[in-house]
Amino acid sequence: MTRPIIVRILHYLRVLIGMILAAWLLVCGLAIIQGQNDETRRVDAIVLVGTPPPPPAHLAYAVDLYRRGYASRFLLTGEHLPEIQNALAVQGLTPETIVLAEASGSRTAQLQQAADIARSEGIESILIVDKPNTLLLSLKVMHDLGLNAYGAPIPATPIDISAVLREGVDYWAYVLLGIPNYEQQAKVHYSHGPTRGWQDHAIEDTWTTAVDASRKS
Repeated sequence: MTRPIIVRILHYLRVLIGMILAAWLLVCGLAIIQGQNDETRRVDAIVLVGTPPPPPAHLAYAVDLYRRGYASRFLLTGEHLPEIQNALAVQGLTPETIVLAEASGSRTAQLQQAADIARSEGIESILIVDKPNTLLLSLKVMHDLGLNAYGAPIPATPIDISAVLREGVDYWAYVLLGIPNYEQQAKVHYSHGPTRGWQDHAIEDTWTTAVDASRKS
């Protein structure tokens, strides 16, 4: 009697593991598909997540979308907002166009704070500018929080398989566990122009090159 029971348990374990792997790989495939789907359109605000700080080419693409009239405001969230704020100000964005949602914790917690700020600011539709492999989870979080969210993947970004596999884990962690409690309450304030520091001249030179490259592409 013992052996049939063990065989049956092992069979159920194999089935369970197979289902988990299938669900994980399904989401990874959806992440790749979403990352290739450019949903750029006119929205209330462009969203940038500043953890880690976006590279200059990433920011340059977001600024190019803003200048082409796809949004009238930027909504920034994450842990490196002063650097992004300064870089945007160097590019001539006025303080009224930049809304900062100070946030810490996981990316999903930062997106929740951004959604809270968006609703308080009357922002109903957003365009998330990010690497292709991160868009699926970001869009689901924002949709779940009641915003009309669309993805704008950074052009010419190669698929990072390891990042896609991590995205599959993060996606299911969010679906099953929800958004973990974040450490601080959301805060909102408008930019007051660039805060010139030792790194800003380097940022300006790098951004000029990146923006020119974005316009040519």
